[in-house]
Amino acid sequence: MEPVHVKSVSLIPPYSASLACLSLLFLSTGEAVVAEEMRKKIRLFAFIVTTSKYAKQKSAYIKATWARRIERFLFLSNEDDSSLPAIKIVGEDKEQTSFQKVLAGLLFAYRHNLTYFDYFIKTEDDAYVVPENLRFLLRSFDSNDPLMMGHSNEAKGDVSDRVAYVLSRGAVTAVAKGFINNVPACRNSKLREDVAMATCAHSVGVRFIPSMDDHGKQCFHSVAPSVLANYMASQTSMWIPRRTATGIATAPNWFSDHSALFHRVPEEEMYVLEYLIYHLYPYGVFRDPGIYGRALRLLSVALPKNVLTR
Repeated sequence: MEPVHVKSVSLIPPYSASLACLSLLFLSTGEAVVAEEMRKKIRLFAFIVTTSKYAKQKSAYIKATWARRIERFLFLSNEDDSSLPAIKIVGEDKEQTSFQKVLAGLLFAYRHNLTYFDYFIKTEDDAYVVPENLRFLLRSFDSNDPLMMGHSNEAKGDVSDRVAYVLSRGAVTAVAKGFINNVPACRNSKLREDVAMATCAHSVGVRFIPSMDDHGKQCFHSVAPSVLANYMASQTSMWIPRRTATGIATAPNWFSDHSALFHRVPEEEMYVLEYLIYHLYPYGVFRDPGIYGRALRLLSVALPKNVLTR
């Protein structure tokens, strides 16, 4: 596979510490201040694989929801489109070129301001990401170490079910150098994209980490919440990917409270998730009381004292 040349697109994130301070002034309740603090420490870049046929339609839902909460995103397509933004990676829109799309995207990141971001997440254009939970999941790792996080395959110990995966800055560097230096495992585009990436990453010393929380519950899900709910309700043989190290969950408490990603999400359901996650909450229920004390401490430093006493 030959190197792919793409148009230059600025990867410098628009988010800055000054913007964070301004946002704090409008969060008088402190409800998002802890998330904003973590956002400054863990900077995310998303590669979203799409096709020109669906890019305009699907990108609208993504840009209106989860993409607003990460530092930068880029659609990998077969056509350039600065309005998305999307860059042309391959000339053909066939599934077997998906690995070429993603690899070219990683090479693009490697060559353009790699140090501005800590972790790079690859998703499809039907994924819904909860960036705050993803940052929480990554909080204990060093982005300079070569790490790959994803939904593990029971047999091979790599990513499975075409669910999104995350590469640290160190992993992007290792994979890019593996391709540039003609490491055979990083040049095989005949494998399915997620398998090809995991094979390449393993060959250049990248360590795989399952996308599970501190309690061993899965944070990356291969289907939408509505599909999971239907499966739990019916307990029938409806299709759900099963090739995972932990098996498919059959009860709500098997899913992490800090789930970070859902795959195969219908477009309209993205708006439903946006409402349920960020706007609806039960009055008087405190799931993590300790976080409020942390928020108040942060606010006491960032805001004038009279703001907190209003």
